Amino acid sequence: MENGKGMPILILQRAGLGKSLMIAAEGFWNWGFGVKTFKDTRYHAIYPRFWAQVLRWMATNTDDKNVYLTTDASTYAIGDTVKVTAYLYSETYQPQAGATVQIEVVPPDGAPFQLQINAATESTNEMLSQPDTIANMSNLYTAQFVLLQNGKYRIRATGRSGNLKLGEDQIDIYAHPQLAELENPQLNEDLLKQLAGQTDGAYFTMADAESLPENIANVQNPIFVDAERELWAHPLIFITVLGLLGTEWFLRKRVKQSLQASDVPITIAQIHYGGGGDWYGDPTTIKNWLRLLRDRADIETAKDRVIIKLTDHTLYQYPVLYLVGHGNIRLTESEVEALRDYLKSGGFLFANDDYGLDKSFRSEMRRVFPEQELQPVPNTHLIYRCFYELKGLPKIHEHDAEPAQGFGLFHDGRMVVYYAYSADIGDGLEDADVHPDDTPQVRELAAKMAVNIAVYALTH
Repeated sequence: MENGKGMPILILQRAGLGKSLMIAAEGFWNWGFGVKTFKDTRYHAIYPRFWAQVLRWMATNTDDKNVYLTTDASTYAIGDTVKVTAYLYSETYQPQAGATVQIEVVPPDGAPFQLQINAATESTNEMLSQPDTIANMSNLYTAQFVLLQNGKYRIRATGRSGNLKLGEDQIDIYAHPQLAELENPQLNEDLLKQLAGQTDGAYFTMADAESLPENIANVQNPIFVDAERELWAHPLIFITVLGLLGTEWFLRKRVKQSLQASDVPITIAQIHYGGGGDWYGDPTTIKNWLRLLRDRADIETAKDRVIIKLTDHTLYQYPVLYLVGHGNIRLTESEVEALRDYLKSGGFLFANDDYGLDKSFRSEMRRVFPEQELQPVPNTHLIYRCFYELKGLPKIHEHDAEPAQGFGLFHDGRMVVYYAYSADIGDGLEDADVHPDDTPQVRELAAKMAVNIAVYALTH
């Protein structure tokens, strides 16, 4: 439920005088255990509050209606008899004694007729207009009438105890003309012979039925049959599909496997790119970012950043890449291809606009993923709430006073590039004396956003 990809099923059923509630949710048995492991304390209150509300709702009076009306069918032919049944219950779902039920029928012409009976020991009553017979069985009331008009009939039942209205219910039924073939079902031999003569056919009586096969012309026409075969039954196709799935799984898990196979703690690598921009900016950002992950998220990390080029053979040792700068970025074709493969294989890139990076960064990302453009990441995305609950990308430095905006690139439904524009999260993570004008509140927002970015990258 937290990631928005699943929903629990709640099923309610009346059972006797109470209610039965079934909750179908995967892992339901360990809700009470699981919430204790979350560092976010909001989960500690959600679980008991859920059960308190369930018990409070189950203990309240039922909201079912006290009058229930039904008929023996929903559609009829003109001339059919409709059997109407009404049930009357008290608030405790028991038969309502000493009450009256009024049944009104509105035919297609709009002229209603009614029946009112007492819920006493009377066994019959008389309809005010056209009905035939009525029977009273405690909380059960029945009536019947004949359909004489074509169209919709509306039947309404109202229960009363003295001047108190107990409830009401209504139902619609429909009457249609009798089907022509049912109005005169007798054998019309002359008509059948006429149809057979006009269609170059033949008429057979029941006595001549045995000769029917001999009179059917034996015409040999091509017969086409559609045959279905299970593709999985062919070994070559099965092996091919299995190989493709295995390759995709290997590429997707490549980053995590390399990390697990290494004794080196997780670290974040800063990209050394060409083009003249200051790729080396924010020298203390990654050091402080890694410390936040150790202290707040219990993630074992290295102590400081690593500088790499995208064509380095150690690229896949780093699950998160950091790109920053003020000026121009230019990647070689080899670097573009290496970054594309890295991201599709499970890697993640966080790009931080230090002011002046936007134009060239967007241009290079079009080379990496030419089939898509950077798209805004909504404030409801999981990256803003996977560890800390944030309202969106925080604004750290003013720059041109534009609002902070988060953009992303996606592969197979997973965000692989997160670009912070006009926010400058990196400056908010540097040592306090680098940007002394940043307040503790602003630095805390940058810290929470940085933790969320890393946690999202390492778990998706």
